[in-house]
Amino acid sequence: MKIIDSFFQPYEEFSIRTALSEEELKQALEKECPDSSVLSWKVFKASFGMSETMIFIRRHNDPFRLFPVRSRRNSMRGEVHIQCEKISDGVTVLHISIAPDGRWKGFIWGLGIFSLIYGIFAAMFVWYLVFLPVVFFGFMFFVLTCCCGAAQSEVSETRQGFRELLKKLEHNTGG
Repeated sequence: MKIIDSFFQPYEEFSIRTALSEEELKQALEKECPDSSVLSWKVFKASFGMSETMIFIRRHNDPFRLFPVRSRRNSMRGEVHIQCEKISDGVTVLHISIAPDGRWKGFIWGLGIFSLIYGIFAAMFVWYLVFLPVVFFGFMFFVLTCCCGAAQSEVSETRQGFRELLKKLEHNTGG
């Protein structure tokens, strides 16, 4: 359904040049950004707004998929997806896409189907409960719209945080 897919389109796409090769970048990201399955003090501090810089965690052991950690929770917050393109020796272009996690799309579909089935069965006993799925869908889209709006307002901060992380990685690796 195109209306649900529209909530999962990238918020922003851009490219950055770097002196790091794909392998160097992968190693540096694995070293600098903790995995999402591991608890760390750095991530804990960032979750409560006690960190001076933005912290990125690696999603599902993938070094080219980073999630920004902030003190506010938003499931539609944009993740940084990185694709590397080698231009020449010593120059790599990173194609960056900031987009929400697509796994939530299945959850939203599941909620919608459950609501529809529940509404049909409820309407068998009380006729006016047939409107229950319509109200639920309206509320669900309202919440999605609010979450996406909040996530889109954070995109410039995420972009700036990623650029600072990249500068730090280049400085640390000598690239």
